[in-house]
Amino acid sequence: MWYARRSERPVGLAIIARRSRSAQVRRKAGIPGTAGQRAQTIHDTYSLSADGNTLTIHSASNRDGKENTQTIVLSRQPNDAGEALRQPEITAGKRFKNVMALGDLPASRFLDTMVGFNMSLGVECEFCHVQKDFSSDEKKEKVTARQMIDMTHGINEQNFNGRTEIRCYTCHRGAEKPRSVPE
Repeated sequence: MWYARRSERPVGLAIIARRSRSAQVRRKAGIPGTAGQRAQTIHDTYSLSADGNTLTIHSASNRDGKENTQTIVLSRQPNDAGEALRQPEITAGKRFKNVMALGDLPASRFLDTMVGFNMSLGVECEFCHVQKDFSSDEKKEKVTARQMIDMTHGINEQNFNGRTEIRCYTCHRGAEKPRSVPE
């Protein structure tokens, strides 16, 4: 099994062989035949070492006259080396202290979700959290944030079959106080 990144599935050796492809790819930024079209040439070469333990991928691309090359070298790992990647990810509730409303969220997505709250309300972490003690419930804004998370989850469950259609940004639009509430 080969592992390049955590999110990729393992690639079996039978699939990987020495091959080369070259393709002309057009990205269209507007209506076909108008300005804004960019030609890009991509050439990938895959090579497997004689002992079958090293896969090297050479990638060369040319876009608008700018050349870019990249080489990725992967080492074969024993099948059990990927066992940790096949296990369910730890939740935010187990990884971080005092997580209530988002406890079932995968830990890897938790901090990105927090950044999303910051952007949606136009605030920094300390708006809801005590500096250097993120688990503290001392600030009323943190309690309010939990209530708002529960509210948006409820709206999404009841009205959108659980799809995330209503978010913090829906009302706040980058402001501390919701903008859609009349003043």
